Amino acid sequence: MRLYNIFCRAFQFAFRLGTPLLPWRFPQLLTDPDGLADAAKGENLRKLLVVTDKGIRAHGLETDILAALDRGGVGYALFDGTCPNPTLENIEDALAVYTANGCEGVVGIGGGSAIDCAKGVAVRIATKKQLPKLRGVLKVHRKLPFVAAVPTTAGTGSETTVAAIVEDGKTHEKYAISDPSLIPRFALLDAKLTATMPRHITAWTGLDALCHAVEAYIGQSNTRQTKKDALEAVGLIFANLGKAYLDGGDLEARGNMQRAAFLAGKAFTRAYVGNVHALAHAIGGMYGIQHGLACAVIMPYVLEDYGHRADRQLRDLAVAAGVSEKGAPASEGARAFVAAVWDLCRELGIPGSLPELREEDLPLIAARALREANPLYPVPVIYDRGRAETVLRRLMPKEAAVDPGTLVGDQRRFFQRGGHSRDVRFRIAALKRMRAWIRAHDEEIMAALSADLGKARFEGYATEIGVALDEINYLLGHLRSLAKDRRVPTPIKQFPSRCFIRKEPYGCVLIMSPWNYPFQLGAVPLAGAIAAGNCAVLKPSAYAPKTAAVLAKMAGECFDQGHVAAVQGGREENQGLLRQKFDYIFFTGSVAVGKWVMSQAAQNLTPVTLELGGKSPCIVDETADMTLAARRIAWGKFLNAGQTCVAPDYLLAHESVKDRLIAELQKCVRGFFGEDPLKSRDYPSIVNMKHFMRLAGLMEGADIPWGGQTDMESLKIAPTLLDGVDAGHASMQEEIFGPILPVLPYRDLQEAIDFVNARPRPLALYLFTKSKENEKRVLGNVTYGGGCVNDAVVHMATPYMPFGGVGDSGMGCCHGRWGFDTFTHEKSIMKKSLKIDLPLRYAPYREAWLGLLRKM
Repeated sequence: MRLYNIFCRAFQFAFRLGTPLLPWRFPQLLTDPDGLADAAKGENLRKLLVVTDKGIRAHGLETDILAALDRGGVGYALFDGTCPNPTLENIEDALAVYTANGCEGVVGIGGGSAIDCAKGVAVRIATKKQLPKLRGVLKVHRKLPFVAAVPTTAGTGSETTVAAIVEDGKTHEKYAISDPSLIPRFALLDAKLTATMPRHITAWTGLDALCHAVEAYIGQSNTRQTKKDALEAVGLIFANLGKAYLDGGDLEARGNMQRAAFLAGKAFTRAYVGNVHALAHAIGGMYGIQHGLACAVIMPYVLEDYGHRADRQLRDLAVAAGVSEKGAPASEGARAFVAAVWDLCRELGIPGSLPELREEDLPLIAARALREANPLYPVPVIYDRGRAETVLRRLMPKEAAVDPGTLVGDQRRFFQRGGHSRDVRFRIAALKRMRAWIRAHDEEIMAALSADLGKARFEGYATEIGVALDEINYLLGHLRSLAKDRRVPTPIKQFPSRCFIRKEPYGCVLIMSPWNYPFQLGAVPLAGAIAAGNCAVLKPSAYAPKTAAVLAKMAGECFDQGHVAAVQGGREENQGLLRQKFDYIFFTGSVAVGKWVMSQAAQNLTPVTLELGGKSPCIVDETADMTLAARRIAWGKFLNAGQTCVAPDYLLAHESVKDRLIAELQKCVRGFFGEDPLKSRDYPSIVNMKHFMRLAGLMEGADIPWGGQTDMESLKIAPTLLDGVDAGHASMQEEIFGPILPVLPYRDLQEAIDFVNARPRPLALYLFTKSKENEKRVLGNVTYGGGCVNDAVVHMATPYMPFGGVGDSGMGCCHGRWGFDTFTHEKSIMKKSLKIDLPLRYAPYREAWLGLLRKM
């Protein structure tokens, strides 16, 4: 393989040296159909063959073009039989129409297939040779007749390239005919022609254009101009493809996509494409898969497979796409770009696999792809057949979701028979893999958090990734001491013996995580379960699907499924898991669902930890530092748009400072998010429409001194203060779990304490005061899970204190050694000496021994 790589690189180097000598040109751009007619008349053409397909005809997209030719006095014959991936037979049929009607030029109207078919006809006319003989590079050697291209998609690029992709209808092999003479003479870019394209075609062709630009840029045959074109194309695609996909009538976005496709085509005409296209052509020919779809599915897998070989180029593309800073490390920028491609594919409904792929076909597909790619394509990594097949295998659909019973059975066997997870060295290695994976994929995690909840990168890292890494670091630093046996005193009655407590894992545990901090609240308890030596099934929330997918990817890439597995899905999957016999269940979520989980666990007598929520109060007395209190309360309350289980749920302010506190809160919110928080990129959105509508209803009937604005499209609700409410208001009847903060006055501290104690025990309580006496009264007379004095929320971000609720706000705890203990059974063991065996305990008993026993 090494010698073959040298040969390929030498070929590419020689070709790159000779490339400037080729007769390069680019199409003359036209902006309206009449310009096309004028171009044909300018070359004294009397009749053209118009090549299109039945889909274009069904949408009437050719009508304006034909009308313009009529107006210009240019005759035409119509061939609408183009099939996806035009075959040799297909091109011959079009050629017959050309010949029979005395045509003198060709116009391709449609996507890449129609334009490639038109090019194929022109090549046949010019060379008189069969197309298989022209396969490859620089074999045409003829000037083609008039060729014009009219793309009707979001970005084929074929209107400007040197290539025509054709398929052998008998062998189903696709291949390229490449020669500068194939570049169309004219290209008509009219955004109106793309407006009625179905969404999926917009997505497929737009991502095809992205693939052109990406593969051109990361190749090794770039010029200054190809780099410039590729970067501009990538920026345009990331800025406009989503808009064009959602709104076919957005002609500005459509026009920008056509320009992007044109620039990407220019770039890869000179710099060439790569392994993505080679694989896509082979797969498309084998199974008839549309080329743009195949490229879209394959592209992120190949970019990931290149590893660090393309980091610098991918970082440049990330900057162009707006997903990385210019000075970012190359590896970080590369990860950001690949994550952005994954996100764009998901946003556009691109599947993560190609179900048509068959294991037995992979060798032939790989061979065909390599025949196209090598030695011509200047890719970052030259594939051999084994590596190509490995990438192809990743494109195959994953096995069907494992039955919950089978999954739990596999984990139980892993735990009981192998015993690996009990070994402290095994646990440490697993935690290190998990930590390394999180660090390597932090950009992907932050992108998922942004997609699910609109979280800013800083907030996503600080409140999710950073907390998880702190937890893992703590466990790695203390695991050996946490896991070792603990010696305890032995009663004199049991002399001679030794007593100790052995820490052992429960076995197979279920972790059910919520959507509000979807990564942290899945990864932190998972780390505790692994550290304690358990096997674990992680069930992320379906309300945060992108993060759930990231957690599932982490589980799949870091652990054996018998050790750790992630199950995605909704209510049906939750019910299926809870019907299984787990050894422990750790649930984080609402009180209502927590009760249901506990009732299901009771069927199997399974112990549970419930991390719930409730209405966490915040008390501000008359001695507090109002400016600092407002800043910390506003931060804690509006973090994650209030969707935090320990966020201040209502504010009890001494009546003498209430108005000033409200004014200070307004200043803080304005300072954090500006005059219009709904437009702040640092302010998250509400998770879904259901919660958005519930929160909107909680604001009714209250004075709103600040906030209250909503945006249904972005699912954002501005930070909102409620005044003039009492205990009977809707906002005080349930946990708010959103960016709404009721402010209630109190006269003396005992009134505030009584108000809190009259309600279910909260998960958190926050007190802002300078009075040690007031601090002592509140801490000593109110029961709650945990909290802060003169701050909010931050008490949960440390592995050195337990985090958990009490009463209605939950049971059990996590974080640090308490998280380890949660997933650990403490087994009491007494080891008796064999040297002495006192006879006192054995019958027949003697009365004198009873007296001795009483004295012991």
